[in-house]
Amino acid sequence: MSNDNRTNPDHRRSVAACLVQGVYILERDRQENRQASKALVPPWWNFFRFDLHSQLIDDVDSCIFGAIYKSKHPPS
Repeated sequence: MSNDNRTNPDHRRSVAACLVQGVYILERDRQENRQASKALVPPWWNFFRFDLHSQLIDDVDSCIFGAIYKSKHPPS
């Protein structure tokens, strides 16, 4: 992602939407017990050069309801 894209509001909105969708797929991977190479979710954040830092997990039913990502981009 170039610096031009990072400042484009439409691109930023698209990246945010993809990261949110990644949380839904992360939860589906958990439900389907897909792990490692069978998991569908890593491409959702890897494509935009993010790492999954932590998952937000519900204490009652153990579902994943959110995620915290870290950018692989060096600070500009």
